[in-house]
Amino acid sequence: MSRLAALRALRMLGVAWMTVGFLVACGGGGGGGAGGGSYAISGNLAGLASGGVVVLQNNGGDDLTLRANGAFTFAQNTPVGQPAYRVTVLTQPLHQICSVTNGSGTAQGDVTSVQVTCSAGPQFAYVANAGANTVSAYSLGAGGALTPVAGSPFAAGIDPVSVAVNPAGTFVYVANTGSNSVGAYGIAGNGALTPVSGSPFTTGNAPVAVAVNSAGTFAYVVNQTSNSVSAYAIGADGALTPVPGSPFTTGSGPTSVAVNPAGTFVYVDNTAGNSISAYSVGASGALSPVPGSPFATGSAPYAIAVNPAGTFAYVANYSNNTVWVYSIAASGALTQLPALSVTTGTGPDSVAIAPAGTFLYVANATSNNVSVYVIGLGGALTPLTGSPFATGSGPVCVALNPAGTFAYTANARVGANDISGFSVAGDGALAQLATSPFATATGPYSVAVAQP
Repeated sequence: MSRLAALRALRMLGVAWMTVGFLVACGGGGGGGAGGGSYAISGNLAGLASGGVVVLQNNGGDDLTLRANGAFTFAQNTPVGQPAYRVTVLTQPLHQICSVTNGSGTAQGDVTSVQVTCSAGPQFAYVANAGANTVSAYSLGAGGALTPVAGSPFAAGIDPVSVAVNPAGTFVYVANTGSNSVGAYGIAGNGALTPVSGSPFTTGNAPVAVAVNSAGTFAYVVNQTSNSVSAYAIGADGALTPVPGSPFTTGSGPTSVAVNPAGTFVYVDNTAGNSISAYSVGASGALSPVPGSPFATGSAPYAIAVNPAGTFAYVANYSNNTVWVYSIAASGALTQLPALSVTTGTGPDSVAIAPAGTFLYVANATSNNVSVYVIGLGGALTPLTGSPFATGSGPVCVALNPAGTFAYTANARVGANDISGFSVAGDGALAQLATSPFATATGPYSVAVAQP
């Protein structure tokens, strides 16, 4: 029997033509998807760094959290009657930017072509210029070269001597030693700085160093002439609010501050007291002295750094040109390991540890170079072949970018006023960039690198 004859026979039996049409369509044709009347939206994620987290959305909802590269599928299908889809990035991973291709359209069936690709985000360097009362801002090129951002330099307080960025790369904090304040700035997409509401924030007398914990929730500022450390809670907008009990007493002449990676301990170098004050951090950010604190150092400790595992601390002693090594107990207490002490160049003023915890960098302010050490088992330091590496005049600060691929020194000796830039080899060695040094304003005393 022909199809037309069959339909006529059905009409004679009282079956409506539209009903037959619906029955014919139901069994065929594409795009049932998992729900039978909807289409699945899926794709692939590539380039996400280890430990990274990205959150996607489809049509402004149906959040999908991804922690690894590979295929993904949204939990909610797109109905056949409303087949439009639009995949966007709701939350970017730390230090990366993810983009979406083939992310929108009208589904004719299950969608499998959405591609999300992540790559390193922009990087910016910030320099506190004590002699000019400004902060210089630079973008980092692919080869590490520094290019001033629009509007740089930006106004700071009096004698800005220390700069720090939060781990998310969204805020900059500057200790203004001459105006007893901390300036707080938001970082724009192009690296430009805008003061946050309420900035600058009052500190103790002569703030000379600032550090932010790894969660970006607390900031600590060392006040040199009032022998104290101020603690602040960091708001969502970057504003600072003193924590209960702040400021907290230190030893004599505190010069630098470091927070362990877990954010549970704070360490302060007391330059005039030849000691380190150690504190445990409470839930509110308040500080309590660790049993046994303060701990003895060499002569005039100027800088301290804690390794990524939180198991060792390294202290640069300015007057006797050494780095002392300490083990860190579960309580936060420090035990010096005398056999591991090493000699540096003259005037070690700053220390930095590679992100992987494999190398230690020491800026020697009066010998105009950087000493580099391999960090071995048990925290031991071994001078790297070729170390020390020459810098500009009077390097008082050394800092690395978050990936540990570039290093920068702030050269503050009178007449220098520049930044030396280096590429970092896999073995930790430094090679000065072809376009280095980079000019700053007068008196660059500190440099930090942000990667949103």
